[in-house]
Amino acid sequence: QSIKFEMESGYFSGGPAANIELKFIGLSTTKRVEDQYPEFAAYSFINAYADDSEPDGGDPLKGLILPVKTDAKGKAGFELRLDKPISSGTSEAPPMAFGLLEFSAEVKIAGKASANSSSVAINYAQYSRYVGLKTKEWWLRLDKDAELEAVVITYDGNPVVKQAVTVKVYEYQNKTTDDNGQDEKKPEQKPVGECRLVSGEKSSCNFRANKAGRYVFKAESEGAASTEIVRYIGETYITENKEDKLTASLKLVQTSDGKNPAKVLLDQPFENATALFT
Repeated sequence: QSIKFEMESGYFSGGPAANIELKFIGLSTTKRVEDQYPEFAAYSFINAYADDSEPDGGDPLKGLILPVKTDAKGKAGFELRLDKPISSGTSEAPPMAFGLLEFSAEVKIAGKASANSSSVAINYAQYSRYVGLKTKEWWLRLDKDAELEAVVITYDGNPVVKQAVTVKVYEYQNKTTDDNGQDEKKPEQKPVGECRLVSGEKSSCNFRANKAGRYVFKAESEGAASTEIVRYIGETYITENKEDKLTASLKLVQTSDGKNPAKVLLDQPFENATALFT
């Protein structure tokens, strides 16, 4: 696939702005799939950012040979091929999986005048489909299968139902760095569990961890960008019992006779407390 751009410039007084200085400007901005399509905000899709930090915008025109002057008719154009990944910022940042491409043009006569075109925005998707995954709870129990739900959507946000989704479970590994501050490469992990889901349907993942800790759930579907989520699996947490909450009570001991004030007894369980009577 490719995108063709054409621009045309002219003078306010009339006639083409021929053979003048020209500059094309491009900006690529990474976006989260779940932010672009709010109806799927509860799901986690492919991680759009490296190290969970938002990189600066990239330049999708970097490395291209572009026109630097308008032609005799005040026109110019170029073609941007999309057969290679689009930069999402710095060289360390991963290629943009999903986001926005913006383009504009600037013409000028040195020392005299300049003009900018309006910006053209185009949604970009590296993949035709994306897998999303969510859990009912963030804290999963050791004695119960995890309740998962997967979704597969197209690049333009339409759900694809009844798609097979495979979820592989791995023990979470903390990142470590070498003496140069670079991430150390770790040996390839083997999954400690695996289950299969159907997109658009809630299901239990037939997996129970042998020990408490953080686990990575990685969801994959044919022809779609995979995703992963990290969840803690541990002992059953105790829901707070409202009846066990410490409370204070106020009791009228003596009513006022018009001359002497009333007496009340405040019974409260705290060592130090401030009471406000109104």
